[in-house]
Amino acid sequence: MTQPLSLNTIEDRHVSPEATSDASRGKVYFNVSPQEWIWNIIFLLSLSLTGLQMPLGNLLVVLLLVRAFKVNREAFVFMLMLTLGGYAYTKPNIHWGVNHMFFMVPFAVIAMCVLKKTLPVKKTIIAYGAFAIITVGMCLVYGAESFYVQLRPMLFYLSFCFFAIALVSFSGEAFDIHRFWTTVFSFMMIACSFYILDAYFFRGWVLVPCSWIDYEGTVSTWNNLYAGGPFGWIPRKYPPGLYPLALLLYPLAKYYKLRWWQWGLIALAMIVSRTSTVLFALVFGYILAQGTFKRYLIYGTLAVVGFFVLYTIDDSMGYSAETEQSTLRISSTINQFFDLADVEDDEDLAEAGTGRMAQVIPSVEYIFSVGRQWVGFGFVDPETKIPSLVVENELVANPDFKYQAVTNVEVTQVKQFLTFGFVGLVIWFVFIFGICFILRGMRFSSYYTNVAIVLMIFGVGGFDSWYNYPGIIMGAMAYSAVLLSNKPLSLEKYAGLRPFLPE
Repeated sequence: MTQPLSLNTIEDRHVSPEATSDASRGKVYFNVSPQEWIWNIIFLLSLSLTGLQMPLGNLLVVLLLVRAFKVNREAFVFMLMLTLGGYAYTKPNIHWGVNHMFFMVPFAVIAMCVLKKTLPVKKTIIAYGAFAIITVGMCLVYGAESFYVQLRPMLFYLSFCFFAIALVSFSGEAFDIHRFWTTVFSFMMIACSFYILDAYFFRGWVLVPCSWIDYEGTVSTWNNLYAGGPFGWIPRKYPPGLYPLALLLYPLAKYYKLRWWQWGLIALAMIVSRTSTVLFALVFGYILAQGTFKRYLIYGTLAVVGFFVLYTIDDSMGYSAETEQSTLRISSTINQFFDLADVEDDEDLAEAGTGRMAQVIPSVEYIFSVGRQWVGFGFVDPETKIPSLVVENELVANPDFKYQAVTNVEVTQVKQFLTFGFVGLVIWFVFIFGICFILRGMRFSSYYTNVAIVLMIFGVGGFDSWYNYPGIIMGAMAYSAVLLSNKPLSLEKYAGLRPFLPE
């Protein structure tokens, strides 16, 4: 069982004399050993093999997780997060032969039972339990689909219980949050490199094989690679593999700095993803983590200037005749907000948000017309054949999308509203940000809040956010990292707020 977790604030009795003096120390570079780099590369390559549907990949992932559990528990929980969430390396519900959540959620419930019930753990379990019971109850009572149809997406939705697995993984062990952040840094530098190599060298889906949209048909397997070679078409690689950069923003703002080439890797990877929503969210989260008005002003000004430069460059590169989007998708995204000033009817409004408003308008109108605005429709199968759950969309140009499931919209906040109505929307926000009060007074408590806000902004662009498991598990990981760093054993062994620097 885990060691008790403390709710006490950081006071002199918790922090060593050496730790109190490190407030004046500046930022440091991440320090990753060559051996760690090698093992982390091997693990991500193993996930890539799994995504390419090579059975050997599954075996390697399991063996490497077992090794990490023995030698580096902080790396283990992050690697487990990557495995369960897929993050563009795998499709967990396909490539492992069984939906991960069908065993992850029950295992997490068991973990909650064996955890020592200290006050913060009790509060967390109660909060999650209430959220889960309300979710299941609304699906049973108000869900328009059968409970069987709703079960799989409901398990995805309830995946915040991953926090319990992280806690039980450190039973009797101290947690070093700086070692965890160093692990995240290492993996994300490799992930950015994989994105860049896939786009500019392989020109396809090899190292990050699942960073595509399903309907494009770009399925890549180990014996049938989808790759154009060094001179082929440069694909747009979708950003799930870059989501975990959100876990680095807080430590980068407070404790660490990057070398120029490391910033370059992140920038190039974001260009490859061509996803301005994720870029905006990461920049906003980094500014938010600065913590003082002066730094808000400095970094906010730099961000505005940076986006203006990118906007100017992107706008000058022209628009695609096929997608009507700019090359980097920054100029086209910003211009949509300017176009809102000239909106005269629904057709004009539908063009906003790269077509996302065209999805939203008919579904929102429909939920009010049938009186379900308070409780929603529950989880609806995107391919549902139930006529009352399909809306006709006259605002989209593509006839293939003229008819859509009522909840099949990209904007996460709207999707949440369509699923559970105003009642569920309020409960959703209260749970996500209400549990910040459990962490109140703990060291690093702002870490979870920062990640939670960034994930919420991801959702505006329809990128998982707090509605689907890749985003939810990340939020749970940040939350459990704060809890673990405040265990008495962690406070005793890693008393300082800053990373330990060997003499």
